[in-house]
Amino acid sequence: MNGVVLRALLCAYPRAWRERYGDELAALIAQMGDEQRLTWRIGPNIILAGGRERLRALGLVGDRLTPEDRAKDGCLLVLWAWMLFVVGGVIVQKSSEHWQSAIPASHQGLPAVAFQTVAAAAALGGVLVVAGIALTLSSVRVFVRAGGWPMVRRAVSRAAALTVPTVAGGVGLILWAHRLTTAQRNGLDHRYLAAFGVVALMMLASLVAWTMAAAAIARQIGFTRRLLRVEATVAAAVTATMTVMTIATVAWWSAVAHAAPWFLAGTPPGSSGSVLPPDLATAAALMLIATMLGVAGTRNSFRNVRVERIPT
Repeated sequence: MNGVVLRALLCAYPRAWRERYGDELAALIAQMGDEQRLTWRIGPNIILAGGRERLRALGLVGDRLTPEDRAKDGCLLVLWAWMLFVVGGVIVQKSSEHWQSAIPASHQGLPAVAFQTVAAAAALGGVLVVAGIALTLSSVRVFVRAGGWPMVRRAVSRAAALTVPTVAGGVGLILWAHRLTTAQRNGLDHRYLAAFGVVALMMLASLVAWTMAAAAIARQIGFTRRLLRVEATVAAAVTATMTVMTIATVAWWSAVAHAAPWFLAGTPPGSSGSVLPPDLATAAALMLIATMLGVAGTRNSFRNVRVERIPT
């Protein structure tokens, strides 16, 4: 069958699963018939099965993982949720630039409090994520000294390789932005807009790559019950900040929609327009999904960290 289709189907499964069973599944798929029949008849079933394997790898379903692995993967799910939440938060930050100038001072009370709450919770969440990573550094050092670096070198090297051009592009974009007017930065200069989109995609790729590297390392190092309990607590706190930010963002959005709907619609002041702009709707959806994933990961961590088989 077509190699592109085959690789796409196999990518539904986690990498570790593909390395162990991928050749067998590819051979089985090749025996099932022509490409069209496969794509429309059993292709979706293969993708769903891959999704279940990914959930099993996260410790959310099945019973093949140890309690320690399940507790760790619950914390990692919160880390992935935070990464997704950051994407939504960046969209909100970009969409809300200069909102104060669109609303009379007498109507800025609620949106100002909501916006400050988002900023404060974001700063706290970032500190908590860094603290959660810092708590594992001693275990990481032990892992590296024991010869484990080759097992995670590819993931870390890939993340580092993506970060270098991303930082360079970001610095160049900032310098360029200082030479432009507000209108040019907000879409009038199409070259800047295109460059901004490229840098944004590079930042997203770097963020995903570093999250993958952190997950690869965490799955290799050992966690004591005490460390897992602390990490689960940190994960719960991060999830709490995401919950607060989601609620505060909705409150800010509602207040601005009531006082200055033209700001959300991007229309002249005093005019009407949609209060459901696609960018904010996308951001809110990402934040809500991330919060739900955080809740699931936190629940899974605490449920498994209490199991006696985890080393103390």
